[in-house]
Amino acid sequence: MSLTVKTETVDGVEEVLYQAPEENCGCDCFSFTSCEADKEVVVTETIDDCIRLLTVNVKIDNVCPDKKLAVGVTLRDCKTKECITQKGIIIETGNCSECSSIERDVTFVLVGSLCGDQTEMFADVVSNYMCSSQSIEVVPAVEDIPAVEDIETADLV
Repeated sequence: MSLTVKTETVDGVEEVLYQAPEENCGCDCFSFTSCEADKEVVVTETIDDCIRLLTVNVKIDNVCPDKKLAVGVTLRDCKTKECITQKGIIIETGNCSECSSIERDVTFVLVGSLCGDQTEMFADVVSNYMCSSQSIEVVPAVEDIPAVEDIETADLV
């Protein structure tokens, strides 16, 4: 299979915009050039399936001010505990004077079989502060971490 390669020369440097099979894959390929900061793309969709929106309201207590908080939400199947989909957001905690609670909505687009059947699911949330360039935690090498069976109950207290 041969490829169609579209290039553009910017300041004497040839940049590959995209590579696509010569056979039409049905895709409208696009990319950014080195000088583009933003791009608007128009996509036409034919409605042939259902879509449901699920909004998960995430509330996190005891959040410190002036931090960046990374929050991940995973939708899992209730029976198998397998991941259905996941999404992450970053929250600026603001400059209030004390720790407080923060609430944000995380919206998922559910398509295909998740629309038609009665899949029972739950939301699993993880969150933590993001490291700044001023304080980076050193993580030990894998060989320095004891195996689970080597850790005694007293080590966990």
